[in-house]
Amino acid sequence: MGARAEFTLTVHGVSAHGSTPNKGRDAITAASAIVLDLQGLVSRFNDPLDPLVVTVGSVRAGTQFNIIADTAVLEGTVFAPDDAALETVGEHLRRTAAAGAEAWGCTASLDYRPQGTAGAEGK
Repeated sequence: MGARAEFTLTVHGVSAHGSTPNKGRDAITAASAIVLDLQGLVSRFNDPLDPLVVTVGSVRAGTQFNIIADTAVLEGTVFAPDDAALETVGEHLRRTAAAGAEAWGCTASLDYRPQGTAGAEGK
């Protein structure tokens, strides 16, 4: 695979006490749904003959065991055959993140950093 990108996806919800989850919007639940949905990018929006990898390698969320998290941060990487594929994946990432967050009453922001083919060497 000749091109790669890194991303940071932040899900924004509303914090609440664990005993009243209806008063919050759980960023962890939304982020979990987004992680699962991202796997569909590879299997449903990509030609199976073109190599593509989307990996979420880091998930950070929550501060207490009994508090609904208001923020979840997902970090990951994309490996694709070329720069055009990276751009397409970035669009799919944005759409998937926005829809997944909205389904749980949250919002999402994506920092997508294509490294292109030049940044793929040695990684």
